[in-house]
Amino acid sequence: MIKKDWQDIYLAMNRFICSNEEIIIEPGRMHIPEHARTEFYCYFDTFRDAFIREEFPIILRKSEAISCAYIQAENEVANMLELSEVTMMPGLHRFLHKPIDYLRRCLYDSSVDLLKGRTQISSFKDESGYNLTSAFAQMYSLGYAKWIEISLVKLLGSDELLRVYLPEVTLYEAHKSGGVVKEKLPNPEQSERIDFGFAPDAMANIADWVVHSTLTEKYVSARSQFGEPFGTVINASESREWLPATSVIPLDESLIIINQGSYASEIPLFSDVKYVCRPDIVVACYPLSDKFNQEGLKKAKSCRQSLKPVLGTILVQEEGVESFDLQEVDEDIRILEVGLDQGKLYPIVHSFVNGRVN
Repeated sequence: MIKKDWQDIYLAMNRFICSNEEIIIEPGRMHIPEHARTEFYCYFDTFRDAFIREEFPIILRKSEAISCAYIQAENEVANMLELSEVTMMPGLHRFLHKPIDYLRRCLYDSSVDLLKGRTQISSFKDESGYNLTSAFAQMYSLGYAKWIEISLVKLLGSDELLRVYLPEVTLYEAHKSGGVVKEKLPNPEQSERIDFGFAPDAMANIADWVVHSTLTEKYVSARSQFGEPFGTVINASESREWLPATSVIPLDESLIIINQGSYASEIPLFSDVKYVCRPDIVVACYPLSDKFNQEGLKKAKSCRQSLKPVLGTILVQEEGVESFDLQEVDEDIRILEVGLDQGKLYPIVHSFVNGRVN
């Protein structure tokens, strides 16, 4: 068996540890003296980076690709709307802006266990591979959805960004009030910030952003990642149709909900504990399929039946669409093979102009 670079680096790191008697790495204790930390962590980081590069080159390549695409789109929107920042969960932010740093962190525990003698090389490879592929699959899917969202802000020709600030009600306060939380949703305000932050237990699910589109001359909002709301919004827009929350399937991380309205105040709310806004467009993203995702199509059909999007459902894939028999697809479901080509997202925007996804 040919020894790989990461194994050589591991052996060099062990020699460095053995040559420094003050370094203690054992099952119950880990101590790296200050004078040895810089060199130790250089070995430690280089070891993990080499492991990722040699054992999981596809994961590294795809992570770097989505990072480049996302950063480019974010910069374009930041310049267009003079944004001060785009915020999101720390782990997702790290993955999209410094992918090798995020992937390296996924190997921290398994690497420490290897150094402490708790595992052997073979076990380290298995555990690290599982941790890396699991974390990558989740972050790539989330990052792909954010790339689509930020790209749509650009493709809509946005000239105004607005944001709604939810009333600050904690889950503790909700329990204290007997579980009955009723609040008014403030009107959208002009903003210099897009917030992709996610709270699993917020009072309501509101838009990640609301923009005015020069293409449609209307306001458009979008949201991905949905928590379980515990409050009721008492001033939900009467111009929208509201579906009982009990009749809607759980909204998973693959979905982006997009709405359009003549007024910004019509579209920031997606759901509260009782109702879900009937969306204009549902985008279902399944980016990691190298062939047509039959399961993704089933989910898209299920979402269509549950959410009843006004203009239809769009299923976004990276590749593999050409091999699929499109006769199996219903009229109000459109399939896009997008990859990381921003221009191939235009049909989503044009759906508002055409009045349907197909």
